[in-house]
Order: sequence, then C-alpha cells, then structure tokens
Amino acid sequence: MPTPYKPFLVDWNGAQRVLCIPESNLSAEIRMTDFPPLPDPWLAIQTALENPLDAAPMADSLRPGNKVVLMTGDRFTDEMLGTRGGLGHKLLDYLNRLGVPDGDVTLVYAPGSHPTPQWQQRLGASLMGRVRCIVHDCFDEASLTYLGVTSQWTPVWINREVVEADYRIGIGEISPNLQGGWCGGGKIILPGVAGWDTIEQNHYGVVKEINPLGLTDGNHMRRDMEEAAGMAHLEMKVDVLVDSRARVVDAYAGHFVAEHRRAIRERGRAIWMTKMDAADIYVLYPGEGFERHLSSAFFIRMEGAELGVKEDGVI
Repeated sequence: MPTPYKPFLVDWNGAQRVLCIPESNLSAEIRMTDFPPLPDPWLAIQTALENPLDAAPMADSLRPGNKVVLMTGDRFTDEMLGTRGGLGHKLLDYLNRLGVPDGDVTLVYAPGSHPTPQWQQRLGASLMGRVRCIVHDCFDEASLTYLGVTSQWTPVWINREVVEADYRIGIGEISPNLQGGWCGGGKIILPGVAGWDTIEQNHYGVVKEINPLGLTDGNHMRRDMEEAAGMAHLEMKVDVLVDSRARVVDAYAGHFVAEHRRAIRERGRAIWMTKMDAADIYVLYPGEGFERHLSSAFFIRMEGAELGVKEDGVI
C-alpha cells in the first residue's frame, strides 16, 4: 500500500512549491495564527498615532522648524515603508500636515550591527528621493554621541543624527526574539542605532543566562535596551504585527514600552506562541521572504526552531 503523504504549499524564492511529508512521521504542524490583514494599514497606523499609549500625540508635540528622525529596522518595516507597501509616503504626508516638511525629515536605516546590502532596494527610489536617507554604521565612532551608562553599565553610544533631532519616531515589528524577548519597542534604538561597544555589552555583557523565547519582564537585556531608548529620548514608537505573508494585521503606537507590551498582550502571543513536544526532525519554513535573508529575522526563526527539536535532532 502506498505511503500516504501530507502536502504543504510554501512560497519560496518567488514561486510556490510543494513539500510532502509522510503522515506517519508527522508529529505536529505549527502555523502562525493569521488574523485577517487590514484593508487599510495606514488608517490603523494613523489611528494609533492619534491615540498613542502613554505619550502625547505628535500634533501636540511637533512645532514648525522641528527636525524629525524617522527610524526603520531591516525587517519588514523597511519594505512596508518603501517598495512593498509605500506607507512611508503616507507617513510623510501626515507629517507635512502637522507642519513638518520633507526637508526637515531624515530617514535613518537602523540595522544595529547587521549588514545592509539591500537597504536601497527595500526602501526604493521613490521614498529615498523624497527625504534625506542615511544608514547607521555602528562601527563609525565619529557618527556617534555618548549619552552615559545604563544601570547595567552599558555605555550608551547613539547615532548623532538621532540624538540631535528634535523628535524621534521609530517604526518596528512585533515578533519573538530569544534574548530580547520580542522585537519592537526600544530595540529600534539599541541595537538599531547604537554603537558597537553599546551593542556588544548589551548582547553579551548584560545577559546573565539564556532567556526564554518571548520573555520581557525580568529580561536584563530588554531592560537595558529600554533604558538606552529612554536616554535617547525616543518620543514615538510604532509597531505593527504581520501575518505569515507579511501583511499588516494590527498597529500600535505610543511610548516604546507601553505600546510594545500592549501589542504583545493583545496580539503577539496569540499569533506566535505555540507549544509542542520536541521532535527528531524540525522542518522550518521561515515565512515568505525570510528564505532570502540568511541573517537578522531568519536567525530568529532558527532560534525558535531549536526549542522544538531534540538535543540530537535535525533542523
């Protein structure tokens, strides 16, 4: 009798492929909980910005002549603002209506210590042609400003453009992170626009033990990141949650701790957290687009996979 197989359709490198696994060997199938994608992601972001958590609305804070820094990481949000979603133009239009012209906005690509070979491709010529864009380089000491030390003795060196701005806006995405607990929140500052000495101490000196996936409160590394974000005066943080096809399903804005914890509590855990017994073989599909980025967000998926496989198992 033929062995029954279960087929899985996966998007891979721009095409759809079929992966077949013998049903007798399949112990569990784990998927993200896909909430319906928002029909108008910008409307959700604008609503969040106008009703921020534990922060003043930008309309009450921005003044004519203010220099604004807009920071995006190297995950989904760069493409969301640029080539994939074009929401960067909507955000700039919104700032224009608040009295901030494009000439007073600098877009800072905030990759931490990650390489950035595709940043221009991901932001796109249209967005880059509208405002001044720079890429943070954590190793360029001349571009950093020293702000002091955290309570865990991390020296806080931050990109000078960010420090000298009158108002700072961070755009991020919520998903689990093994050591930092979750992406999003204050991570746009540390590691996003921090110097290497700051990142190194935060990632290696502060960590007392391996943190469980998704740990926030009681996480020394997360607390250190948030102290640094406070020292850098991150006024407004926007975080989105996305489905398995990188479509926005919700948006939060406000103080970088308040909006981050609300997003995790209301949506993040439901989307991402699933328990299973450790398996001999763990077949990982990182999600649409991740297979082309063998660092950063892809690495986080690998960290999660390690929790689902036996010590002598295979991913």
